[in-house]
Amino acid sequence: NNNDNNNNSTTITPSFYESLKLCNLSTHQLCQLGTDDKLEPCIVAHVKPDINESHAVEAIATVVQVTPSNCCNHRDGVVTGIEFLNQNNGGRGTNIGFNKDHQVHFQLISIVAGNPSNLGSDQYLAQHAALLDSVLSTNTLSVQYIVGSCSFASSVEKAIAL
Repeated sequence: NNNDNNNNSTTITPSFYESLKLCNLSTHQLCQLGTDDKLEPCIVAHVKPDINESHAVEAIATVVQVTPSNCCNHRDGVVTGIEFLNQNNGGRGTNIGFNKDHQVHFQLISIVAGNPSNLGSDQYLAQHAALLDSVLSTNTLSVQYIVGSCSFASSVEKAIAL
C-alpha cells in the first residue's frame, strides 16, 4: 500500500490544507498500513450538511479532525456522529438553545496526517501539529471545533487549541 509518497517528509505551509487530496484508501485500508507503507496527508471525509431548501439554515458549525492512519474507530465514529446530528429533526439539524428552538448543522473535515508506523512518532507528531495549525489558519473554513485525536496524538492538539 503506497499512497504516492516518495519520501517520509512533507512540507507543510499555511496553505497546505487547501492542497490536500481525498485519500485513495478506504478507512479500513488506512488502519492496515504497516511500517513500510508511506502515506501522504489526505482528506478521509468531508461531511457537508445536506441542506434542504425548505429548511432555514440557522447555523453551520465547522469541525476539524486530524488523526493518524491507525486511529480507525475514533475517526469513523466522528463521521457517523456528525452525519447523525445533521439528520436530526427530519434533516433540519440538531436542536440548540434554551428552548431548543434553533437548529445547527455540522460540517466535518477529517484528515489523516500520515502513517506513524512509517514516519516514527516524533516526525508524525510534528506533521500532525503543522497540519492542524494549517487547517485552523485557513480563512475559508472558520473552524469552530477540533475533535481530539487518538490518545497518543491528542497532546499535540492541546497547545494549538489553547
